[in-house]
Amino acid sequence: MGSKKLDRRVQYTKAILRQSLLELMLECPVSKITVTELCVRANVNRNTFYAHYDCPETLLAQIEDELFDKMRDTLSRMQSDNLEEFILEICRTIVQNKDLCKYLFSATGDNELRKLLSIAKDRSLNLWEMHFASRGDKDRVNWETVFTYITGGSIAVIREWIQNDLRESPQEVADFLGKCSYNGLRAFGISQGH
Repeated sequence: MGSKKLDRRVQYTKAILRQSLLELMLECPVSKITVTELCVRANVNRNTFYAHYDCPETLLAQIEDELFDKMRDTLSRMQSDNLEEFILEICRTIVQNKDLCKYLFSATGDNELRKLLSIAKDRSLNLWEMHFASRGDKDRVNWETVFTYITGGSIAVIREWIQNDLRESPQEVADFLGKCSYNGLRAFGISQGH
């Protein structure tokens, strides 16, 4: 019984530290956040913080890793190669992790955002290359550049969506990004559903 109470206390402490870090990151980059500042916001003492983490960056890395693992798991279970379904899952995850994603999609979180979207990179590149090769075309397409182009536009749209407090539904954002992406891919002979 005592260990369950302790586990709940640890879970609560980690949750309040996480929430406090995310709130502070909306005010300044994580590199500028001190342990003292974080502990004051979370109303925990420094020893409690150090029992779980080395520094605010370690806490952020754990939060990001959990989000990326969740996203990888969700996407690996997807049976379809439908781009809109993939984008919809990303949008749903953003809504479920709104506070973290506000940071990831801010100007200071651009590298983390690219990591999140790169989860789909290998899968997308393989599908596009297979489709292109199956047509017997001799011209080579730099699929990495195509992916970078599509990802860059998607990042900008998702960033604006988050900055506007997620006014549109995940489905609306996924539909829009899917249409834009498929229109770009159509130039290379890849149509929706392929």
